Amino acid sequence: MIDELGQFLESRGFCKIVTNLPEFVFFYKQEMQSVNVLFVMDYHAGVYLTGDQYAHLKEEIRKMFASRGVSEIHILSLVIGTDKEKVLSVSGGDRFCWQLEPELYRVIIYEDQVSDFYGLKAMLEQFMDEYRSGGLRTGQEYSQVGAVSAGKRKKLPIVTIVLVAVNVILYLICTRYPDLMYNKGDLSGIAVCEKHELYRIFTSMFLHAGIDHLFSNMIALYFLGEIVEREYGHVRYTVLYFLTGTIAAVASIACQYFSMDFTGSVGASGAIYGILGALLWLVLTHKGRYQEVTLPRMLFYLAYSLYSGFQATNIDNAAHIGGLIGGFIIAIFLRGRSRANEG
Repeated sequence: MIDELGQFLESRGFCKIVTNLPEFVFFYKQEMQSVNVLFVMDYHAGVYLTGDQYAHLKEEIRKMFASRGVSEIHILSLVIGTDKEKVLSVSGGDRFCWQLEPELYRVIIYEDQVSDFYGLKAMLEQFMDEYRSGGLRTGQEYSQVGAVSAGKRKKLPIVTIVLVAVNVILYLICTRYPDLMYNKGDLSGIAVCEKHELYRIFTSMFLHAGIDHLFSNMIALYFLGEIVEREYGHVRYTVLYFLTGTIAAVASIACQYFSMDFTGSVGASGAIYGILGALLWLVLTHKGRYQEVTLPRMLFYLAYSLYSGFQATNIDNAAHIGGLIGGFIIAIFLRGRSRANEG
């Protein structure tokens, strides 16, 4: 089984580290400054490790990646075998140690162990199903499947690209007709509520006060939108963007009436904070890490950006907070691809 598992993992982007014993193999996948490592032990072959040997091998792998400058190293052990006692004896209470049962064709995860490891549970269950049915592909076929999967992962975030393009085009038009565009398109609470110009809720999302304002928003929109759009798909991502932009606009108008300051506002930042809220939900539901985004980094970025907004002048903080909360809540209802498929 260990050879077939190796082909399966390598087809999905994992690299192999061979040890002196063929029964013990490491696979890893590195992204930026983090790496996910799988330590596969074939106990079904009758070769076993002591608890000390097991801990030593894991520590050596950790040191090897640390010497390469990798800051986040995550290791999951996979024990192929039928003897539960031998499996549990080697891990010594390690929460990151699962069992592959070759006779029952199951992935066994005990109560005190992590329930998932960056989406690997579903991947291993697929492998066990193919192994049971005898439908395992050849190495070449696995490579072809991996290439198709990679192609899907690299699918262009079309909606995000279109949104960025529209914002840039409208900004160029604004430079030629500033009075018309800003006077008719900004988010004015009086115009929306008393003159019933509801269209301003949407037009204000695509207008920007200057080149710096446009540039900072479009950089954030592209890099955040790319991640979220690939998770939710084009349609749900579009719904998320415009709903959170609307919620941000409503929060902004409410703040205008509360403060009695009816200065019109423009910018895509309310919807962008909505994307941030959705990404925060993805990180929380993926055990503190989604792709290259970790929870500590996410919280630091949010805290810093909100703090910067309150320290600066002429910033629509109400729209930012409204968009953030709205994006988080809407993301729960829309759900991402992986969670939608679970149901």
